[in-house]
Amino acid sequence: MKSPSRLIFLGTLAIGLIVAAILWFMPYDWKADSAARFKVEATQITRDHSYFWLDVHLVKSGSEPHVKEKPVWLQGKDGEKLDSVGVTFGTDKDGEVSEIWYKFWVPESAFHGPLTLHLNEGELTIRSHADVPSLEEGQIKVYRTKYW
Repeated sequence: MKSPSRLIFLGTLAIGLIVAAILWFMPYDWKADSAARFKVEATQITRDHSYFWLDVHLVKSGSEPHVKEKPVWLQGKDGEKLDSVGVTFGTDKDGEVSEIWYKFWVPESAFHGPLTLHLNEGELTIRSHADVPSLEEGQIKVYRTKYW
């Protein structure tokens, strides 16, 4: 017969593994706007004095192609529009855009509310919280969910 402490340990371990698997495979945003034609895969921020570099990695989520001519911007809580300072496109074997990496130079003040990316005809939630990320100068952090 197994000891009770061993059963408790195994039960706790199993619950921990289930929670870890759910968090690992959880999408960035459960309700991504299909009009955006892409979904957020991950974001990365790097502190640079009183600003942050924000990199947004998008993956194609539908059959409609990306329209490169349409403006793309990041919008803060107060309606402030931030244009992308860099973009990289990844293509599939047919030459269609299948991944996009946008780079934004974001002031610390923009992190006092949620951030929304306007892309094609849709909107994607990049960040839903309202506190400034606590990072040291040059520190990098990657997020796989909008709850940061």
